[in-house]
Amino acid sequence: MKASTVAKWEHGSASPRSNRLAALAGILGVSLSWLLVGHGDEPTSSDDLDEIKVALSRVQAQLADTLNEVDVLAARIDIARGTR
Repeated sequence: MKASTVAKWEHGSASPRSNRLAALAGILGVSLSWLLVGHGDEPTSSDDLDEIKVALSRVQAQLADTLNEVDVLAARIDIARGTR
């Protein structure tokens, strides 16, 4: 999208086509409904995104630890069964 096109939208001298609206909603992380009428999934603030990134990193680390523990337990089972 060109900056001049977006400027026209902002000033009301032009309106985006429906395919552009869908693309904008995706880029902005909002629902098409919110973009058009203000109802639906609202934009997420950058503070919220930072918190989400931290939480995601924590969950990924926990998942890695859990998968390692599963591998250790599976190896212990194999050893106990004499299959390893």
